[in-house]
Amino acid sequence: METGTSTRAEEILTVGDAARLLGLSTSRVRQLAENGSLITFRTTSGIRLFRRSAVERLARERTSTAQTSGQHTNRCRQTEVFGA
Repeated sequence: METGTSTRAEEILTVGDAARLLGLSTSRVRQLAENGSLITFRTTSGIRLFRRSAVERLARERTSTAQTSGQHTNRCRQTEVFGA
């Protein structure tokens, strides 16, 4: 049993770990970090790391956006069918 105060949300992830959680390629995760969509930090040796909480937040945002986009697409399709 761990005696530290670390929680799962504070867990540190590598680029590969973040990519697996997001279902994206590692290069796409790096792009998201570079454009500020995903908060990152680097070790003194230059390795890019992510907090699990930040990756999970982005995953929720992506899911929410995808669902909203899908609903909009479905409304457009219905309009096209009914408008024909």
